[in-house]
Amino acid sequence: MFKFDFDVEDDSVEEERPGPDMPEATPDDRPFKEHTLEELIQTLPDDISYSSVRAGAVIIPRRDLFDVRLQLMASETQSENAADKAKEDQVAMEFASRPSDLVPRVYEGGMKTWECSLDLAVYAFNEKVRGKRVLELGCGTAMPSLAILQELLNGDPPSSHNDTIVFHLQDYNSSVLEYVTLPNIVLVWFFSKAGEAYRATIPPPSPKHDPKSKLPNVGKLTLDSVLEEEEEESETPEKAQTSFDPHAFDVSEPGDLAFTPTLRTAFLDSLASYHMELRFFSGPWDGFVPTTPYDLVLTSETIYQPTSLPSLIRLLRDSTGSSGKCLVAAKLVYFGVGGGIREFEQALTVGGGNAAKNKIQYADQLHTEVTKYRTTVASRIIGSVLHCEKIEVGARSHQFTKDWSFIELDEDVIDWDKFMGSMLYVGGGKGIVDWDDLMFPQPHDRQDSHMPEEDLLQIKGFVPESEFHNPQNYDINNMKTLLAVKNG
Repeated sequence: MFKFDFDVEDDSVEEERPGPDMPEATPDDRPFKEHTLEELIQTLPDDISYSSVRAGAVIIPRRDLFDVRLQLMASETQSENAADKAKEDQVAMEFASRPSDLVPRVYEGGMKTWECSLDLAVYAFNEKVRGKRVLELGCGTAMPSLAILQELLNGDPPSSHNDTIVFHLQDYNSSVLEYVTLPNIVLVWFFSKAGEAYRATIPPPSPKHDPKSKLPNVGKLTLDSVLEEEEEESETPEKAQTSFDPHAFDVSEPGDLAFTPTLRTAFLDSLASYHMELRFFSGPWDGFVPTTPYDLVLTSETIYQPTSLPSLIRLLRDSTGSSGKCLVAAKLVYFGVGGGIREFEQALTVGGGNAAKNKIQYADQLHTEVTKYRTTVASRIIGSVLHCEKIEVGARSHQFTKDWSFIELDEDVIDWDKFMGSMLYVGGGKGIVDWDDLMFPQPHDRQDSHMPEEDLLQIKGFVPESEFHNPQNYDINNMKTLLAVKNG
């Protein structure tokens, strides 16, 4: 995690030439476009399914990905730009089935909630933004912004119009804003104090039973019982209840929510009463030209592509004023893509001189604070797989000629006194097919196997205990790594 600002008044820094390792950016011809709240709210479906995700102590509701797929399958294009809308929906439909996949300038992963966005949400939750302007770049599911919004909407409305809060959210794909970003914002409002008045007008959700339990026991049906049920159904219903307990809704429980016209109106009224302005933008960063500086700029998991770093850093500089602040959350290395923290630092030096690079404050302390002290032990990621080799089986049984991976451990986030062989993140957007090919190349081995939850791989028992505490191998960046064997 980086926390820094740009010294825009420092003209004494000598201009530095790009290093030989810094790739040049090529223009992106996708148009940059603003989508008004009034426009996007009309695209909301009649109802959605939701669940929640935990970011530290914060529970954030979000739309279920399977529900997005259902809407895309049932959607009909009715806009003036029907061809463009249909093309965007086709891309969204393709990648909603595999949200971890990244195709530069086609789909940038916005349907999935990425790990660093939750880290940034934990940290941003305490940011004071009343009367300020906030921008989230590459927002996707918008976890950092949702955390801030949740805190604001659980408080009292501001008493002065001088406390107007501006939230601008940008993603490369407009479909992400439509199908994920805005629905998530509405969900956060619904479960907040600001949504209590509306929640009191609708019945709480019923527990989700097994659909089979609703089926009658045909063996026990009689003519009399059927007639009794028909008589009960024909009786005049009691007067509908007009007030309900708004606290009966549990954000941690999955459920469904109808996006009625009344809900949409109540949502917009709440934004007005809290003096909140929401604006949405889609398209490449090159097309984004801020006209007014932002006080806080958020971005997570956006530095993985080296060719896009110049555009991102230019936008970070242009969007922050003399007192603006940027919070950038990212992994150390994005294996297979080429980006990472080192490349980001190099691009900072090229794009803004050493003054910008030297403004990075307490990066190691922030990383430790977020990953070690603000997350649960069960959800802590202690390392990442930098490289996996497919298993090759020799002629004799159990003769594996390739069966290894390099796993990098982050010693700062491991509590060695309590460490019992934790789980390591298997990144790189691997799907179930990749998992099977890498871990279980023999079809008969796959019968009882499953892809680990949240892409986490349990490796205790496959390497010596001493190796956990003091890895003896080094990766290509000359950093200590753990050599772990798989399936053997």
